[in-house]
Amino acid sequence: MGERRREVLLLEFGVRATTRFLLTSISLATLPFSAVHAQAQVGAALGGLTLPPPPQTINPTPADISLQPTFGGVAAPPAVKTEPAQAAQPAQPQAAPAQADQISLQWRGQYEGGAEFSTRLIRTQQAWAGLLSGLNKAAPHKLDESHEMSVFIAIGERSTGGFKPAVLSAKVIDGTMVVEYTDGKAAPDMFVTQVISHPWIAAIIPATSLPVVMKKSR
Repeated sequence: MGERRREVLLLEFGVRATTRFLLTSISLATLPFSAVHAQAQVGAALGGLTLPPPPQTINPTPADISLQPTFGGVAAPPAVKTEPAQAAQPAQPQAAPAQADQISLQWRGQYEGGAEFSTRLIRTQQAWAGLLSGLNKAAPHKLDESHEMSVFIAIGERSTGGFKPAVLSAKVIDGTMVVEYTDGKAAPDMFVTQVISHPWIAAIIPATSLPVVMKKSR
């Protein structure tokens, strides 16, 4: 009876040991590689049994990972990063030099222009008012110095009256403001006064910093 009892106890001990071994193996299989030391301690507790180490997990470095797609075993060329195309900016219009094909503000006289041909360029209101005062004329227009200037042309002495001088245009040509004018001589069949005259013309033209020349129209 004592012998039978011993065999039952040994069998029971063996079953328990096997169960513990299986449970421990399952638990160790879920442990990371860093838990090998704990596994060794468990093996010692099971009576000196040494369990095989769990498979080692190696985390690859970014340099070992290739995300580059392949086509037929050949690596595709690396993608080229392109910047989004920007819409073309419209060209800014260049400011054209101030000029006038027709001069609307101008005044003339028959006798105050002087005996010699002469021209004057007037850029300030003070000089403009002084010119008109010398011609015995009231200022008909206040000069806007930021946008306007005045040109005065004395035609010179003439043996008759009937002249109607005029400024025809003020145009920029090859970097120069060209003021075209006419002396306004009367037609041959037109009746005119038989008296010596000194015709003149004064006109408002666009202000400019370019050189200014006077050109008589043919």
